[in-house]
Amino acid sequence: MIPMAVAETDGCAEFNITDYSASSSLLPLDDDNVRRWVGGHDLRVASKTVVPTIRLDTFLNMVNIQTVDYLKIDAQGMDLAVVKSAGDRLKDIRRIYLEVCVSPYPTYRGASTKSEIVDFLSTHGFSLVGVDTQSDGQEENLTFENNSAELSEAIVDYVVPPDRNGNDDCR
Repeated sequence: MIPMAVAETDGCAEFNITDYSASSSLLPLDDDNVRRWVGGHDLRVASKTVVPTIRLDTFLNMVNIQTVDYLKIDAQGMDLAVVKSAGDRLKDIRRIYLEVCVSPYPTYRGASTKSEIVDFLSTHGFSLVGVDTQSDGQEENLTFENNSAELSEAIVDYVVPPDRNGNDDCR
């Protein structure tokens, strides 16, 4: 585990810690929409902290990962930002599995829509190949495949030193 959040910029960002830890996010909650969310009546920000952030392309380059066979993203409304942070390295990812809110009441302010995600990945050579509904129909898990030539089958083991990324700068 690397104690950093993946974001569109290397640096630091405010992280919203919710009472339900699986819903914590770099994005703020939309309190009005949370009240409309099935099962969200108890969801609220308990505290905030500043965390180090890293772009996905920075990480891949830093640990010398050439290709990614499967990228699973569940970043609480930040899924498209994680994809975008791959930059030019997006071409090196074979399959992406991510979550998107499809409710008219997204719980996170600034979360990308399904059409924004599909449009972005389509224009970058990916096809939507799977859709699974969850959360009482309020969210979907989308699977995309890279349409480009076969990517290598290399497997890379890596270890990232905990202080190499300037983690101390975010305190």
